[in-house]
Amino acid sequence: MFFDEVKRKDLVAAYRNLPEDEQVVYRALAVVFIPVNITKLTAIMNGIKRFVNLSYQWSAQTTQQYTALLKQWGRRGLAEKCVEFRSEGWTCAPLLTEVAAREAIDKGEYARFDAATEEVLRLSLVERTNSYQTATEYLRVARRVFYQGDVQGYERLMAASIYAGTSRYKRMSELSSILQILGNPPEAKWLSSLPPRIGKVAFPSILRSLFDNAGVFRELFTAFDEYRATHHKAFPPLTVEWSEFAILAGRGEEAAREMGKAEFLEKYSVLALNALLQGDREGALERYEEGLKLMRKVLNRRKVGYYSWTGIFYPILLLGGNAPVKKIEDYLEGSRMSFSGHMSPASFDLLRFLFPSNPKRENFFQIEGTRINTVENCVDIFFFLLYAYW
Repeated sequence: MFFDEVKRKDLVAAYRNLPEDEQVVYRALAVVFIPVNITKLTAIMNGIKRFVNLSYQWSAQTTQQYTALLKQWGRRGLAEKCVEFRSEGWTCAPLLTEVAAREAIDKGEYARFDAATEEVLRLSLVERTNSYQTATEYLRVARRVFYQGDVQGYERLMAASIYAGTSRYKRMSELSSILQILGNPPEAKWLSSLPPRIGKVAFPSILRSLFDNAGVFRELFTAFDEYRATHHKAFPPLTVEWSEFAILAGRGEEAAREMGKAEFLEKYSVLALNALLQGDREGALERYEEGLKLMRKVLNRRKVGYYSWTGIFYPILLLGGNAPVKKIEDYLEGSRMSFSGHMSPASFDLLRFLFPSNPKRENFFQIEGTRINTVENCVDIFFFLLYAYW
């Protein structure tokens, strides 16, 4: 798992044991997200009372009371004091931040808390520039974009600038922002509520982080399966991402059939892998090379490669067939160009679990009894490819 779920469980229990008024403050702190000092937090909380339609009346507190409360939370691991670029203050524990924020959404508090935060911190001034000093500032906006299903906001964030200011979240990317918000923890409810443009990236990104947790993987794949059935006609690219996981669910024939209808070059790697699962190495190699031939024509370059992890088995087949080293090297170089720096180590983690010649993994990751066992000495070949790709 990408996060420590055992620790999260303990923190959630500690949060649930807080008095109701303290839980309100905690959810507000989660909505603020960036480090906030006691004076500004007090102003935000006292400002919340001006927003009507809440199911409770909020009583004003003093800075001394909030100081004592946050220190108590800090001792229990529920909150932490952070120093970031040009700011210092308190935040919720990262493992609890999204739990509390999602609860604020469910309770109808989020927008009101956010408005009270804006009154004090004026964060919209930074948002309008689409340039963020820290990854934390960026993630705060990304969270709103994801939970509101704001496609235009998502597209805008993909073009944002993030400077290297000190942040507890370090460097940020599209995939890591999805994991930090929607995958922290992953819940089918929130992923299924996304518009397809965002869901196409979010579902696969999170599923790839769950290769070592078959139970959660199955649950989220079931949701992705339903999500794709609902949206694929209006948004065909969903089928490309879905097919990779359908293969893992023992539905290679279905994945190949659905991809066969699609006009995507990546379909050839899925069709090839399905052939490989049927024991047809020659047919798999033909499919791989058919797609690469078309890819060269479309992209107008000699060195090309599949983006999907299913394409990793092409160089394995070349190795097994004693193909010229130059042909393998050209494919690996083409794959680097296709990934453009976005290749995830999760692809290789997946292979570790799929290759049965590793005795420690032999029965660990199985979905509907599916295994991939096509080339002798798979693990040795896998590590060769790992070295070559990196």
